[in-house]
Amino acid sequence: MNKYRYGLRGDIAHAVSLQNIVNFGDLIQKAYSAEATIDFANKERAAVNQQKKDFWEPGHMRNECPKWKSLGGAEGTTVSKGRVYTIDG
Repeated sequence: MNKYRYGLRGDIAHAVSLQNIVNFGDLIQKAYSAEATIDFANKERAAVNQQKKDFWEPGHMRNECPKWKSLGGAEGTTVSKGRVYTIDG
């Protein structure tokens, strides 16, 4: 059974090796299940990464990006002016 496990793709082999497998049919079924789960996760990750890349289009700076301005342009930090007082004694 191990020779069939070693023929699997690395991430699928890892997922299958954690399970108790008795025969070849179970190995095939669990390998297909693991592959579907991994492919689904990879597609979700790719979609999120594509959204992040949309800001990095050529031809404009980030602060001039129309997509950035439509979101409000807030980065989470702002520049504030203030006064500092000290007490000398």
